[in-house]
Amino acid sequence: MKILFVGSLVYDSNVFDSNAVSPAANQWQLDLIQGLLKNGVEVSVLSYFPEQIWPLGPLFVKNKSVVWSNFFFTYVDYLNIPFLRFSVLQYKFISELNKICLSEKSKPDFVITYNATKANCGLGEVFQKKFKGKWISIIADGYSKGNPDSQIFLSFGYFLKSKIASKIHLDGAPPIFLGDKVLLEGRKIIIYSGSLDVWTGIEYFVEQFSHLNMQDFELHIYGKGKSRIISKIANENQNILLKGFVSSDELVLACKKAFAFVNPRPTHLTGVENNFPSKLLLYISFGKPILSTKTKGISGLYDEILNYYNPQDINSLRNQMKQLSSLSHDDLLKIYERNKEFCELNTWEIQASRVVALCHSLN
Repeated sequence: MKILFVGSLVYDSNVFDSNAVSPAANQWQLDLIQGLLKNGVEVSVLSYFPEQIWPLGPLFVKNKSVVWSNFFFTYVDYLNIPFLRFSVLQYKFISELNKICLSEKSKPDFVITYNATKANCGLGEVFQKKFKGKWISIIADGYSKGNPDSQIFLSFGYFLKSKIASKIHLDGAPPIFLGDKVLLEGRKIIIYSGSLDVWTGIEYFVEQFSHLNMQDFELHIYGKGKSRIISKIANENQNILLKGFVSSDELVLACKKAFAFVNPRPTHLTGVENNFPSKLLLYISFGKPILSTKTKGISGLYDEILNYYNPQDINSLRNQMKQLSSLSHDDLLKIYERNKEFCELNTWEIQASRVVALCHSLN
């Protein structure tokens, strides 16, 4: 089976190079591709390097010379102008698709696109009509568009709402389990890893955390972006530390030292039901407690893993924090074992096998 995967992908070391790169989305795509390879699928990738729209980013984004060890990779260049970028990318993608499909040897059996952008939908429809192939659309952010043969939803709520006949819910898989049974004493570090904006809920969580005044906890914030709200509160509160965006290795070391993690995704914003907070997958791999809001994108599979709180009620958060503070050594070991089992039962190889089965069902 041959699959052409279409999405914006960069090397881990290049995640630093652009503010437009989402580390979580980038890792999700790479992990799925590796899972497909482990299932014996021949994967090639068509991509572009994401940049902020001009004038914040470059006017013209060049294609990059990239060599991946186990799959064929093609970058396209594009004109990075507002309202034109995805039209240009669509033209470039379709041109590359025509080249790839010239030979029966390189022609894919399936095209899988990550998010329903204009460029991805245009390529998918050409693949369907001109080359009589099957197009599978992954909906990670935003809304479903076009007429794919099947869809993969990261959000459980959006999966339930969708009327398409062929679909699966696949929110991802944790990395290899990295938990450490050594339980630290002293101040309890809670880690947030993600973007610093209103959509992730971290600004509001920082405000609530500062009002709780629980001196035995520290909040360490990792991720891209800047927030005047967070910076101001952090400057006034020694228990809140802004760590910025760091390498994967640095983040892993920090997470191993954490006592707990937090996913403060808002529950009231329009469109949040169409997203799955993939940071949860990273958190689970460390075997620690996880504070989280309960958004519609999260399936019941996580109910035994997450400690839910209501972001609209500071007392709900206070109660969860008190419960965290009272956890015994045995409680923490149970959480460790439970998360470890979750990781073992939900690997990327297993999740990718579901995508392979979906492909077979379309033939």
